[in-house]
Amino acid sequence: MDKYKFRRQRLNELKNEHCDGKISTLAEKLKRSHSYVSRMLFDENKPNKKRIGDDMLDVISEAFGVSKAWLDGEIDIAEVPQDESTTTT
Repeated sequence: MDKYKFRRQRLNELKNEHCDGKISTLAEKLKRSHSYVSRMLFDENKPNKKRIGDDMLDVISEAFGVSKAWLDGEIDIAEVPQDESTTTT
């Protein structure tokens, strides 16, 4: 699996675990539009999908307090905050 697939998969995990599965909540945490975030989660073959580039990787890492290595699938265990009181905004 390439790093972009891992990034999309990890972003989806963060959405489900820390945003009640809502793209709107995820978009708010990332300070991006609902549409933009939704396109980052599109399937690889869907038109108009948005890859999660290095700049966005920094944004996601800071917003959720996770390592870039975890987002890229380089490590299996995440240092993901367990509640929103520990989440960096």
